[in-house]
Amino acid sequence: MRDRGSYDLQQALAISINSLSVLESLVRSASKLPGRKLVFFVSDGFFLDDRNSNSRDELRHITSLAARNGVVIYSIDARGLVASLTDAEHVPSDPSAVCKHASGELVESARRMNALARTLADVLS
Repeated sequence: MRDRGSYDLQQALAISINSLSVLESLVRSASKLPGRKLVFFVSDGFFLDDRNSNSRDELRHITSLAARNGVVIYSIDARGLVASLTDAEHVPSDPSAVCKHASGELVESARRMNALARTLADVLS
């Protein structure tokens, strides 16, 4: 079980590193264009692991680069609107427990995308 968790963590970290690398490449490419640029970053979130990577520092670097070069990044949650229950036939005996659990997962996932927006706001202030 521990090996599976470690593997999942490594996979999530690899995806996050690739996502940030692509975002940095896009910001660098866009910075060569004249005027103000918009980047729409559509994602279902990414993993920021402070203990095993420098992903948070990389995020700060990317947002600083964007701010210096007139690139505005909009982060959009690819999941769109998410309902916590599948349908009325499968309502558990305590639906509030399911809603609380599902909303907790959504909040945690949204925090990752908001980290991008907050980091950019910190750079600009």
